[in-house]
Amino acid sequence: MAQPDDSTSILNPSLAQQTEELIQNSRSSHTKLSYRSDWNDFVTWCQTRGDFALPASPVTVGQYLTYLALHRRLKASTIQRRMSSISQAHKMKGHPSPIGSEHVRSVWKGIKRNPHIMVKQEGKKPILIDDLRNMVAALEQKQGLNSLRDRALLLLGFSGAFRRSELVALNVEDIEETREGLVITIRHSKTDQEGRGRRIALPYGSRYETCPVRTYKLWLEKSNITSGPVFRRMDKAHRIYPEPLSDRAVARIVKMAAERAGLDATQYAGHSLRAGFATSAARGGASERAIMDQRDTEVCWSSAAISEKETCSATTQRRMSGCEAVRLKVTKSKNIFPTDESLKMLYLVPSRQRSSVNRKVYQPDGE
Repeated sequence: MAQPDDSTSILNPSLAQQTEELIQNSRSSHTKLSYRSDWNDFVTWCQTRGDFALPASPVTVGQYLTYLALHRRLKASTIQRRMSSISQAHKMKGHPSPIGSEHVRSVWKGIKRNPHIMVKQEGKKPILIDDLRNMVAALEQKQGLNSLRDRALLLLGFSGAFRRSELVALNVEDIEETREGLVITIRHSKTDQEGRGRRIALPYGSRYETCPVRTYKLWLEKSNITSGPVFRRMDKAHRIYPEPLSDRAVARIVKMAAERAGLDATQYAGHSLRAGFATSAARGGASERAIMDQRDTEVCWSSAAISEKETCSATTQRRMSGCEAVRLKVTKSKNIFPTDESLKMLYLVPSRQRSSVNRKVYQPDGE
């Protein structure tokens, strides 16, 4: 049997173009933009020195990394991303990557181990429950739609452990309002480039002012948003524009709210919401598995895979500031909300108020 001739496919301009489009679609637009910017920076640096950028020698790449670390004082994470961009550019053109050479690897190790090279930065602080409440309270003192939008963004971002990119990508069509709260579909994320999607369930909170469900619904009501992006750009006159916020705007909102709450705004960023959820849940006794379910898997945090007859012993009888931690007891059914025995980690209250809390959490009309 004759073997298929690949030459006709290679010479087919239409097929070649379609293949290139698939390759381009293999990465998110944000990743492609970052790689392109990194690669252009490396090419410009090589041109000023008269060196070849493609293919680049290990010596050239090693000197470039030294330049980034010693002269431009970039973060280690930024330098590592530049290395990845250089490697990808070489592989896409069929050249071996210089990043894997012993020379470049030795330079990279030296950068990380040298205490005089300040390429590492302290991570931003997580927003803990008390911080969040203070930030929301500070925003409430500022009247207007901007304040309401920002409160809804903070509360959804924390309770859903959302990334900045996930928050700004939310559309009204992605959020289902149910009797128990909200079911949010994340269609794309950093760890889900193929768009398989995952669902996050957010129940009603025991405190009206920090309830993500009520604040979200109030934001939609006051803004008259019925479809499209949930969190949109606004001007000082409170005019709402159709385009969504940028991920950088989320960071600015977090910093602004932190400053209003009397916190050091430089210590907080957009990721502080997601980090704060994980930190608060861990301190409250939630298991690592339960936290990861909310952060990176296809099921919500409140529906960890525990059979109906089992209880999560790691999350029971734990105390945090006189409060009982979440007690997970759920099934593998379609209901992805906690049972009436569970409390959402964001809304921990003293155990003596437990009966009234259950009524408030799961009876939205009976406040």
